[in-house]
Amino acid sequence: MTSSVDHASLPTLMIFSGSDWCLPCIRLEREIFSNPTFLNFAENRIRILKVDFPQKKQLSDSIIERNESLAEKYNPNGYFPLVSLVDPNGKVLAKLETEGITVDLAIQHLSNLLIGQSHMFRKQTLQMGSAFEFVIVHNDPNAAEQLLKMAENEVERLNNALSEWDEKSDVSNLNRNAGIQDVELNKDAYGLLERSLQLSSLTQAAYDITFKGIDYYSFNKEELSAFPDTSGLHHRLRLVDFQKIKLKPKAMAFLQDSGMAVGFGAAGKGYAADKVKLLWEEFGVKSERIHTLNQLLK
Repeated sequence: MTSSVDHASLPTLMIFSGSDWCLPCIRLEREIFSNPTFLNFAENRIRILKVDFPQKKQLSDSIIERNESLAEKYNPNGYFPLVSLVDPNGKVLAKLETEGITVDLAIQHLSNLLIGQSHMFRKQTLQMGSAFEFVIVHNDPNAAEQLLKMAENEVERLNNALSEWDEKSDVSNLNRNAGIQDVELNKDAYGLLERSLQLSSLTQAAYDITFKGIDYYSFNKEELSAFPDTSGLHHRLRLVDFQKIKLKPKAMAFLQDSGMAVGFGAAGKGYAADKVKLLWEEFGVKSERIHTLNQLLK
């Protein structure tokens, strides 16, 4: 997946140097601007523009003309090295002190400057019986809106993939075929089922997705005092056993006893938040927050 970041909207780190005669310029290039740690930080955060004035190295006429034009505007006194952070409108935000600077100091300084140029954007959506809120820090409102919409769509997709309430979902199909036959699951449902079984084993069944009691208890405001009878509870408890979930090759799964059911109400929201975070990271997002608020009382 490729990044959707509009690089024209990013601030520019403008580096005036003499790459084959200016010793401080050569040090900065070698120790900082070619350093993988710095380049990883800069990716999708800033554009790097090297405005070079070498003595021996040959540059094309177009590059020479561009560099001279930039120098006239941003470095009229001819200082080398000179490193400036320029916003997309061409305004100089700050000049970086280069003497004694390290990779860590450069990243710290630029991070503080970029935070000052960024804004917080948020979006809420109701999915999985919860209110999801996505918060992102970005310097481009249009890009931020696209990323927030992307997050909303991803949670909606996962809700459809993991829902036990949607009769057409793989999870509902698995529950309907308990004690009858194997069922093929989508990648997300199978992966989360596998993760849930590992957690059940680790917690010695304190966490068990075969506990599907929510449709046996009433959570309506008017009926909070209504409790099921004891015999019904004992019958349900016989169907609670994560070890009776059988995972098979090719994303196939089987519930051993008729009447068993699984539900991802406890794990689905966290899984969705993790997936959104991974998706955003693929698009270069470095600062975000995702949280949910359960909507049990309706």
